[in-house]
Amino acid sequence: MRVWRSSLLVCAPALAFGLGAAGCSALNPAAVDVLFPPETAAGISTGLTENAAGHVPIIFINNTRFSSAAVEFLRSQGVDVDDPDLRPRVRFRVQVGFSGGATSTFEFVDGSDVFQSVLTIEDDQGNAVILTANPPPDLTESTLTNSVVLCDVAFVAPQTIPTDSNSSIEMYVPTFLKEITIVETENVITRELNQTFRPGFSPLLVDSVDESGIVVVTRNFGTRDIPGFPTNLTCGSVVTFVLSGDLTVPYVVDENGNTVPGFLDTNTASQEAIPGRFQLEVSVR
Repeated sequence: MRVWRSSLLVCAPALAFGLGAAGCSALNPAAVDVLFPPETAAGISTGLTENAAGHVPIIFINNTRFSSAAVEFLRSQGVDVDDPDLRPRVRFRVQVGFSGGATSTFEFVDGSDVFQSVLTIEDDQGNAVILTANPPPDLTESTLTNSVVLCDVAFVAPQTIPTDSNSSIEMYVPTFLKEITIVETENVITRELNQTFRPGFSPLLVDSVDESGIVVVTRNFGTRDIPGFPTNLTCGSVVTFVLSGDLTVPYVVDENGNTVPGFLDTNTASQEAIPGRFQLEVSVR
């Protein structure tokens, strides 16, 4: 069963581990205009400051989107999804190692704060029960898309490189998810609510493969979609992480006959594939 986790945002102090300008945000705006396409530069240049030589800027670009089905479902629940830059909320913990042996870990957070806040279900006695979702701070606060560290940098990588069981890249699934079980009694087939998952962050995991390298469980990254990560960076290098893909959730006919986000308890494949398929690219310029 996929575990929905949350963690504390960390932005390491500049002097302790060599992070650059105040607020963990420092990058030459002129360099941004040269390095990136206009639409990307516009999205990351707000509040950037001049950086001196001897720094390594690290940038996270969240190019993910919601699937059209997810957008329409959220709209049907009264959620405002009219933002033209609507993107899933992503948090991405990055670790930087320095030549002297010190390390620093911080977390990029970027994306929209939309979510389904209320779901009404029935209990075993047929009484209406209202479930509510309380968004974590990372959903509504502390957006961070760029940081700067001082040379000399030995490596830059996710704090936990994604595997089929763990990842430091997480995406907020904004809808409730129902797990439905099919019960047959005296030749009568009914659907029952097994459990309900509230909106929450889900780790983006790599497909599981067997000994022959054949995919046996499809998750969020292909086994070839996790790149290598830079080491022994020269001063002035710019490291860019780009995450792309669409947030998708499966749909199921629930206990009331409605089609809602969720899955049958026997459909492990659908659950493991939440919240969609993604690609991570890293470049050094």
